Amino acid sequence: MKTNIREVTGNWTLGLVLDKHSVSSTPTGYNEFGHMQWATVRTEVGEATYRLKYKGDWGQIPPLAQ
Repeated sequence: MKTNIREVTGNWTLGLVLDKHSVSSTPTGYNEFGHMQWATVRTEVGEATYRLKYKGDWGQIPPLAQ
């Protein structure tokens, strides 16, 4: 998995991120409930994080931990 590790500042001793979450997000229109839908292009890290967090895909843990 391609990473772009960077340090982030905040109210902590040391903060690091693996990469940005998304590259771009384009509106594609409204769904039947009136909510805007988006076509989001994610980085590899962003896609793995999304799948783990929102889809419960535990298989994403090993590549993220690596």
